[in-house]
Amino acid sequence: MADNESPPEADLSAEIEPAPDSDLPAAKEGVDDEVHKEEPDEARAEPQEPLLLQSSFQEAVGAAFVGTRIDNVNLGEARKNVATRVLHPEVLQEMSDTYVRKDRNGDDKASEVERILRQKKFVVIAGDEGTGRFIAAVNAILAAQLHPVQILLDSDDIERSLITKTGQGHLIDLGELEEEAVARLSKVLRDYVARIRAAISGLVIIATPQECRLLDPDDDAVVSVIGPCAESVFRSHLACATSRWYADQYAAYPRLKDALQGATTREATRLASLARKRADNKDCTSEEIIEEVLAEFLERANADVRDLFGNTSTDQSEYHRALVLAVSALEGARPAAVFSATAQLVEALELEKYPGRGSFGPGSSKLLASIDAELVDGVVRFRRTDYALPILDYAWGDHVYLRKHLDPWIISLGATNESDHVGSVLLHLAESHSVPNLIVDAVTSWAGRYASRARAVQLLDNAALSTEIGRSIRQSLYQWSAMSSTPEDIQVTVAEVCGGNLGSFFPGVALTRLRHLADCDSLRVKGTVCAALAALGKDDSLRGMILGEVVDWTNSTSERQTTGALAFATLAKERVEERYAFIPLPPAKQDLLDMLAQGWRATLRNAQTTAGASILAMEWMEAGVQIQASSEIITRIFATACRSSYDIGIIIPLARRWIRHSHEPSVMPREMLYEELLARIEESRPDLWNRSCRNAFDEM
Repeated sequence: MADNESPPEADLSAEIEPAPDSDLPAAKEGVDDEVHKEEPDEARAEPQEPLLLQSSFQEAVGAAFVGTRIDNVNLGEARKNVATRVLHPEVLQEMSDTYVRKDRNGDDKASEVERILRQKKFVVIAGDEGTGRFIAAVNAILAAQLHPVQILLDSDDIERSLITKTGQGHLIDLGELEEEAVARLSKVLRDYVARIRAAISGLVIIATPQECRLLDPDDDAVVSVIGPCAESVFRSHLACATSRWYADQYAAYPRLKDALQGATTREATRLASLARKRADNKDCTSEEIIEEVLAEFLERANADVRDLFGNTSTDQSEYHRALVLAVSALEGARPAAVFSATAQLVEALELEKYPGRGSFGPGSSKLLASIDAELVDGVVRFRRTDYALPILDYAWGDHVYLRKHLDPWIISLGATNESDHVGSVLLHLAESHSVPNLIVDAVTSWAGRYASRARAVQLLDNAALSTEIGRSIRQSLYQWSAMSSTPEDIQVTVAEVCGGNLGSFFPGVALTRLRHLADCDSLRVKGTVCAALAALGKDDSLRGMILGEVVDWTNSTSERQTTGALAFATLAKERVEERYAFIPLPPAKQDLLDMLAQGWRATLRNAQTTAGASILAMEWMEAGVQIQASSEIITRIFATACRSSYDIGIIIPLARRWIRHSHEPSVMPREMLYEELLARIEESRPDLWNRSCRNAFDEM
């Protein structure tokens, strides 16, 4: 259908929205009365400005930072805490390569976990945090020749998020749930395990001993673990990153055992990471390098950092210390940004020693050289690598009394500077010092500013997937979505995050939050919710889940119902590789066609979406005659949508108008699709449509 042939919107609405007392005949007496009772108020109201056609709604959809438009912040060392959560193939390979099967008592609990999972398709790994429960679960699933998929349960609807897919090993961490939610999971666990077995998949639950008691599984399905020894974890990680011979040299060093005495598996992994950084292309290393690595692990290598901030007898002024923090927070930024950040910190802390106040002080090159930094290609960098984060860690960890000044200072830098390094720094500090509120405060500050809005989405997207603080951040996302008092900018940011990596990897979590946002009356929030759903709908594996959620909304409360209609229309126009993404390829399951029919019915009847949705429905019909989609599928969908004479009074005039105003050449005659549609309506609803009804309609 050519766009320039389309009639004015007012005329279109007038033809496809018959009044309740329309002369459209019904084959059965009393049908119209029944239809009038079920008509929603939205269907009867005369829309003044349909939301779907408002430019503000289209702008909200187009402006959203969702899906592939969300680029990961340069996370640096923090990336490992995000990557493990989403189980990328390379992460799975590393988990397999570094897995230590025997615990510190020499017992092979790994084989026991794998045996139970193969036999029962369900196992609970019970142990304290840091005992390797997660890596044991992943490797047991891989050993059972299943694909590991972590499930983050929806506390609002536990049963809905208990997915079962053939060939998948579903992994649930009870640490993600509140106690009350664990108790509810316990009540449906037997049924879920039965569905897991029927689907030829598997389920692994990891829990602390206390969580395990709340879950109350069968005793023969529980394996208690204490974790491997730190030295074994260190060797496996270093050998994987370098070579077995290189790891053997460290393991043979006498002081290594002392350094790892009493260390956790996470600390052993950190030591392996430090050793890897100092490795070269050779398979050998010197005792001097090993000593340096051990010294850094034991935090003696940062003595100069402590001296800088703690020794008042040093030559460094307070300004120099502020400059060091500014470079650490903005490494890679231009000098103007660094010195401006230094001035802000000096003012915030009311420091006295400030060279250059009212007179020319030292030049920038001299100031930078005094803190072992320099200009490289026009940006400021330390001369030493991996120096910035230890400085910030020390300042945030040892000078807690300054945090009330340091936190807002570093957050303010992200609101005005171009450098994305601030996002990486904030995520690192929040994870290292267990302060998720640092992320919450940053997002609250950044979301309403044009310059930092995208950065707020990026930071929140990564923090929501963090192993360390992800649970707290996702709870903040939930609270923001559910509270009507949440500022609009924050609601929009939450919707954008749900359409990004969080929604791609954990759609159930994202849909819960989008469901609450769908109740908002803000058109900007509605548009962003629709954009998030459209971004998730590009994934074939998520399309059915997204569609089911949206159709559920169309049967809900007034605001959510309207958002559902807007979202369905947004999904209906999405294209993937030159075809409409949500038009199924034949053969299509009837339940999918029923969902699409219900979506079209609700969207065409809603006064806020009727006009724009009618144009989209015509485009679907046009796709059928241009052989871009199955005409059979399309006619089945729209015929199924005709559940009342009111629906027929919308869809048939819409189809007739499409034929009259479409003049582009078509592969298949449009009249043929129209006749097929009428035949299907008559076949499925003879009580509403038959030959006499058609004759009367043609005479109108």
